[in-house]
Amino acid sequence: MKSMGKTLRIVAIALIGLGVLTRAEATPIVSVIPASQTVALGDTVFADIVVSGLTTDPVGGFQLDLGFNGAILTGLGYTNDPNARLGAGTGTCGIGDTCDLSFGFTGGAGSPLDLFYTADLDATSAQLLALQVPPGSFTLASVKFTAATLGFSPLTLSNVRLSNALGTADLSGVETVNGNVCVGVAGTACASAAPVPEPTTMVLLGTGLGTLFMRRRRSQQNSGK
Repeated sequence: MKSMGKTLRIVAIALIGLGVLTRAEATPIVSVIPASQTVALGDTVFADIVVSGLTTDPVGGFQLDLGFNGAILTGLGYTNDPNARLGAGTGTCGIGDTCDLSFGFTGGAGSPLDLFYTADLDATSAQLLALQVPPGSFTLASVKFTAATLGFSPLTLSNVRLSNALGTADLSGVETVNGNVCVGVAGTACASAAPVPEPTTMVLLGTGLGTLFMRRRRSQQNSGK
């Protein structure tokens, strides 16, 4: 599955270079929620990755990395699209009947967490738009960690890419808002450490989602004949 996912990403980046995929006008924000939290040693830590600021262009898939301090937090698991806002269950993604092409946690529990997810091939732009807008915000993924050691861990988003429903465009100008976790006691220096919510603009040079979306578009065109 990992080698297949890597191949799809390489092909999609090549498509960008050939001008097959273009960019759409949108400025979504991808955030770690909550932005800052303090937990006790041994606790289970929960964090959501949320997209907001959507207008008229629905999200048809996403790719991102979530970095963290592997000495402080141990990865337990993740759930993609827990609210089915990418149309989960409406059809098949064509890859083993799953929409999940994630590599997951590095080494099974370490940093970073690689997430790579696409809507069902049968989902149309109108169907996704009805699920996502309004309110223009939904949870892309929910992540679980174990608080393994006392200390401070940033939760840092990188390589964030969103694509539209048909895979004909990236949602450009994506901003990210990071988070952090303090494993300790509220009121300690760790708990008061500066959060990292400053938005940064991600320049989209390519996307690993294009191949699957292009297949969806061709499928829809064929079914309309």
